[in-house]
Order: sequence, then structure tokens, then C-alpha cells
Amino acid sequence: MKAALFALLLLPTLLDAGELPPDKWAPPEPISTGAALARYPSILNHKGALYIVWSDNRLGAFDLFARVSSGGRWSDEELIFQSGFDSTDPHLCSDSRYLYLIWLEKAHEGEVLFSRFDGERWSDPVRVSPPGSNPSDPRIAVLLRYPKPRLFAFWREGGSILYSTSDDAGLSWSAPRRVDESDNLQADFDVASGTTAVYVAWVEVGPEGRSLKFKPLGDPLRERTLTLAKGPLISRPSLAALEPHLAVAWSSSPSPDEPSQILLSQSPDFGLSWGKPERLTDGSVESLSPTVAVGRRYIWVFWQS
Repeated sequence: MKAALFALLLLPTLLDAGELPPDKWAPPEPISTGAALARYPSILNHKGALYIVWSDNRLGAFDLFARVSSGGRWSDEELIFQSGFDSTDPHLCSDSRYLYLIWLEKAHEGEVLFSRFDGERWSDPVRVSPPGSNPSDPRIAVLLRYPKPRLFAFWREGGSILYSTSDDAGLSWSAPRRVDESDNLQADFDVASGTTAVYVAWVEVGPEGRSLKFKPLGDPLRERTLTLAKGPLISRPSLAALEPHLAVAWSSSPSPDEPSQILLSQSPDFGLSWGKPERLTDGSVESLSPTVAVGRRYIWVFWQS
């Protein structure tokens, strides 16, 4: 399959849509300079600077590297974590104080580790997942409440999505809980930070097929699970928030004989209600792996085709 990256602009009110002209994009710029594999990039704007963390096996095992772009110039690559085991799946979030990082350390049966960056140095890793667990797909988000933000660390384990919270900037973590008590398999998922809640979207696989689920966490009065869509091949949801607007994109197909297409649904009210899913692609080839971002004027959706 030939891979290409497309961009789609959408006003939050869905009044306009269209592709961004190619001349509006800067030329691609290499970030990793090693001669080995560089994978799993996570990128975030924090205090006006652009941070990127990725896994790279130039030194043998997969280690974590980082770079920062401030004022249009990239810093040198920095090795931020090396253990002798594979460190993969880094994921970033931030608040006004710190940049937070979570990743999967493939030591023993696997463990979810956490570190934070204060502008000068990365803290020593803290284990988030309990001993003896077998986690995968870590994600992190922050509830930006005053005066103390609350961190939410997520991962998949045994067919469920679990999360742990921290009220002391990641120094200690609660015992894990399930995002949803359903007995069905919880598959691909994504998370988004917010000021009123942390938001989770995931694919649930049950006897009647697949469905796209959504739930806000952090306020017990709002913690109810909604079904946003159903379909036999729903996969890879991407969730973004700029409150009160939320958006989730995913890929789906009505049958294995038809190519996957990209769909989008939006909420104007912190996830309390959602619009009807809109199909963004209608091609004869597969459209996969969407990523969505919510801006003040547009909702951006990127995908592979």
C-alpha cells in the first residue's frame, strides 16, 4: 500500500471544509539523525515551545530521545532515558508547570513508567502500573483544575483499559481502576486533557460487534459512558479537546470487502452531546490511522491513505 498524508480543515460548526494547499506547509524536516529505527513519536506544544519524544534503537535497545523547537530552531537530540530494555510508546501532556511523559518499559512482563520535565531536567522514572501486570498502549492526560492539576495515566491490560491518578505531579499514583465496567473487550483508545474532565474514547468489541464509546473522567456526576457510533470494523479513534468543543475521528468500513474510510463526530458542550458522524473520505483505497486536533477556528484531521 502506498502511504500518503492528507490534511482536512473543518470549522467547528461544520460550515466549511477543504484540503489545505500544499504550499502552506513547510518542507519535511528530519528530527532523528540516527542510522537505526526511530518510532512512536509524541509531539506537544508546551509554553510556546514544541517538544517531541520518540523511541530509537541506535544504541541497541529502544531508548527515549527528545528534541525541542523554540523560535523556529531545533535543539540537539537528547537521550533522556536508557535502561537496557526497550522503552516504547512515549506519550506527552502538560500543564502550566511541567511537561509529563509516560511510556512502556519492556522489562520483565512490562511496566508503565512516568517522568516529568521542569524546563531543566527530566525526573527519575516512577512506576505507575502495579508489579506483575502486563500493560500496553500507555497514554497520559491532565485535569487542569485549580489549584492542583490531577494526572491520569492510562493503559490496556487483559482486554480492559485501566487508569491511575496522581495529585502530586506524578510522585505517587493511585491503585488502577477500569475506565468502564463492561465485560466486553476494550480495544484501541485515545485520551484528551481538559479543565472540567479528562476525556476517553475507545473501541468496544462485544457479541453484537464493535462500537465507539466515550466517557469523561474526574467529575463523578458526569462519568457516564456514551455510544458514539457502531460498525463492524471501527478502529483507531483519535480524540482532541479545546473546551467546550471536542472532536473524535476514527476509521471504519461496513465490510472487509470495502476500504476503510475516516469519520468524524463533534461535541459543542464538553461531551454531553455529540453530532451525527460525518464521513470525511470516500476513496477506493484504505484511509487509516486518523489524528485529530481542535483549534480555535478549525478542526484538523490527518490520516494515512
